[in-house]
Amino acid sequence: MKMKFYLKNILSLLVCILLISIFSGCGRSYEEKQEKKEQAQKEATERKLSQEKELLSHLIGNYDVVHFPPEVFTDSIFTYELQQYFKNLQNRSIAFRGYIEDLEQINDNKIFVEFSCVISNEIVINPTAILFRLETSKKQANEFMNNKRPNAIERLMGYFRDPDYLIVAAIGNISKMKKYEVSGYSASDDEVEIEIETPIKFIGTGKLIEAVKLSKKDGN
Repeated sequence: MKMKFYLKNILSLLVCILLISIFSGCGRSYEEKQEKKEQAQKEATERKLSQEKELLSHLIGNYDVVHFPPEVFTDSIFTYELQQYFKNLQNRSIAFRGYIEDLEQINDNKIFVEFSCVISNEIVINPTAILFRLETSKKQANEFMNNKRPNAIERLMGYFRDPDYLIVAAIGNISKMKKYEVSGYSASDDEVEIEIETPIKFIGTGKLIEAVKLSKKDGN
């Protein structure tokens, strides 16, 4: 009886050890997979930032431009401060990472492309941004139309997604944005709630010099 009891205990102990080793092995395997995935994402982000840095250095060297926006800019920046900043550039161009918004031809056959650029990331949900409306050539316009555009999901992500282009531009004027988004919904039978938003605070006008499509994290 004692022998059977000992054998039973030994078998139970061996089963427990086996189960523990299996589950602990699975846990390590999952953790290792997660660590490898995180490491791969980190390396992809670092490669992307390195490529953008090299590209930016190349553009700055070719065109004698300054990187925009400066780190000192905050979400509470005044229009006057922006105007003085560009005035002090003494006709130098800027390089910035922007989100393409629109492409338009007006009556005198001039074509304009619009890019939004985040000035400061102090506010995560709705950061301060500037819209650059830049005169462009027909050739450049065709390149924008042929390039892959942000899809519906990417547009909903707003500034949480990566910028679309690295842009070099000459800016001639800065002013306060006078564009509003108005929406309404029925609050009751005799009341309508109206919401007015100003998603972009400033507008800058000028001329596009060069725009380079930036690669996304997924390689597109």
